[in-house]
Amino acid sequence: MKAIIFFAAAIMLCLIYSCNPPATATSAGSAATDSMKLLNEQVYKGFISGDFSAFEKMTSPDIVDHGMGDKDVVGKDNVEKSLKEMNTQIRNLKFDILSESADSNYSMTLVRMTGISNDAKIGMPVGTPMDMTSVDVLKWKDGKVTEHWSYMDPRDMMKMMASMPHTATADSTMHK
Repeated sequence: MKAIIFFAAAIMLCLIYSCNPPATATSAGSAATDSMKLLNEQVYKGFISGDFSAFEKMTSPDIVDHGMGDKDVVGKDNVEKSLKEMNTQIRNLKFDILSESADSNYSMTLVRMTGISNDAKIGMPVGTPMDMTSVDVLKWKDGKVTEHWSYMDPRDMMKMMASMPHTATADSTMHK
């Protein structure tokens, strides 16, 4: 009987221990993760207004942005230039943060972006309404963002592609 109680107690201790995060992990709601979320929110607000001061504060000089087109954008100045250009290509731009999460190394934001295309360079005819949901993932080191990825809802991508002008290609004309 004592052996069974001892065995059951040992299993319970193992379960309790395994359910607790390691002491080195930053728990949600810590000062560091709250600061990461606040800076991230300020960047979205600044993006709308054209004030990039929060971006400048939170970004590492050698940031790599993996989410702006077909090639990585490297360096704070280059990323900021790309963001400013994108800011002029969308009018009535608005971001709604739907959810946020952060640990000591990464923050993730589920965000809805709406606006109207102002420039055909972004792949949509001028005047096309935009309404898309994406997840922005930021990698943090020493209080600065070192990398960024953006993942868009595939349904939103399909809606955007449907509004793009169709151009004939060799493949599309061969099978007529």
